[in-house]
Amino acid sequence: MHPLLWTAFAWMPAAFPADPAGTPAASPSEAVPVQRTGVAPLVGLQVGGHFSLTPLEAFVLPRLELGIELPWAQRRFRVALLSAWTRPAASGEDTDDRVPEGTWSWDLTQTEGLFALGATVRIPEISDRFVPEITVGPQLYLLRTRVEGEASGAPFGESVEQYTRVGFLSSLGVATVLGPGELGLQLVFSLSELDGRVTGDSSTIALAPLLGYRFVL
Repeated sequence: MHPLLWTAFAWMPAAFPADPAGTPAASPSEAVPVQRTGVAPLVGLQVGGHFSLTPLEAFVLPRLELGIELPWAQRRFRVALLSAWTRPAASGEDTDDRVPEGTWSWDLTQTEGLFALGATVRIPEISDRFVPEITVGPQLYLLRTRVEGEASGAPFGESVEQYTRVGFLSSLGVATVLGPGELGLQLVFSLSELDGRVTGDSSTIALAPLLGYRFVL
């Protein structure tokens, strides 16, 4: 064989290496996701029910979440401001010898504005798909209590009391990646002591199951 042809054939394997047998080409669906770096903002909205462990009735509770995801420890720590609102009510009857027929009825409505600073730790080692999370933090209660009463059809009028209390919240939840964000389910426990003129010695103790969606930007 001519020396030039031999040189050309010897050079071709190096220029065009064969694809290793059994190594499939990577598809777009198997691409490694881009990892975020630095602090990541997050925003979420949850909706659920407020179930007081006092005589107050259940009521809807929407909650807004604004926070950040910290870049340390595999991004397992988050800090967020949580803002929620609810308005549970209660009604009943009491006895009192000073009123006609000895009984009177009352209707109470308690409006609650809730503002919390929650610290969340996520535990990704338990599951790759469903990640448990634990949140704790202080919670500020802006409360407005309104009560109306009547006896034998004669109204007593309306009594309103507004006050601010500090309590705390804790929650257990689980989140899973869905689309561009996370779908999450949480069970929130919250508590603050009350000693108002209308409520007397009581509390805001309640449970709130919440379902929501969170974007991590």
